[in-house]
Amino acid sequence: DFIGFDGSVTEVNGGSKMLSSVTGTGCILGAVIATYLARENTFRSVVDACRFFKKCGEEAARNDAGNGTFMVNLIDALAERKITFDPTMYFITDSTLYEEDEFLARVKSALEGGVTLIQLREKNRSTRDYIDLAKKVHALTSEYNVPLIIDDRVDVMLASGAEGVHVGAEDMPVKQARKIIGNNKILGATAKTVEAALKAYEDGADYLGVGAIYPTTTKVKTVLTSTETLDAITKAVPIPVNAIGGLNSTNLGVLKGIDIAGICAVSAIMKADDPKRAAEELREAFADLRRSR
Repeated sequence: DFIGFDGSVTEVNGGSKMLSSVTGTGCILGAVIATYLARENTFRSVVDACRFFKKCGEEAARNDAGNGTFMVNLIDALAERKITFDPTMYFITDSTLYEEDEFLARVKSALEGGVTLIQLREKNRSTRDYIDLAKKVHALTSEYNVPLIIDDRVDVMLASGAEGVHVGAEDMPVKQARKIIGNNKILGATAKTVEAALKAYEDGADYLGVGAIYPTTTKVKTVLTSTETLDAITKAVPIPVNAIGGLNSTNLGVLKGIDIAGICAVSAIMKADDPKRAAEELREAFADLRRSR
């Protein structure tokens, strides 16, 4: 499908031929689009709504469903899957430099600045400590109606009540993670190639993180990803794709013209003197990037 508005045209791939074989799917899509527009009245919301609907169509068509079964499956897929997460301003935490009170205060400040998704990343904590911190962060994110994503650990996600989990190339495979967490949790995946992106999408990922675009200062292994690869991935999969790696409010120009759903930031917010202000500046910079397409 091609979606156009005010000079911008976006191609949305995916879906199932079954969507045109039963009555009412166009009306259902209209309702899904209206729901997304109620959250944010933008062209991007229409694109995201269509991508979501196509993903549900693909799920409904699995196992050689007939017309009647397909329609029931489609309704189930629409009801079960999360449609409320917004990847625009994705904040990934780093607690290594702070005492717990200061860390939680910085997370709250970022929430006040308008981050739309938060990932709790803890590489070196024990399982018990990770769960304990996740519950405290989840209490904050719930106040602002922002989903909490747990990095790597499906068990910590389930124990803490967080809304989702993000898995990397060396973590639990996407398909297994989806089987464990079900369809009503958010599942993110890291992808550095088009092939990996397609596999993650086919196995049930809701969004992808692609990077690092720039060298980072975080204490995780990073391999630079070209903007050409990022662009190719956004064109290959119908789910949201976020850029990650060394991004801040002054260096987003390299992403111009690439149809990313949002940006991920760690140090630009976590290490800022004022995380609230840093989040606000990043959101505005990304909004400017979108307007310049």
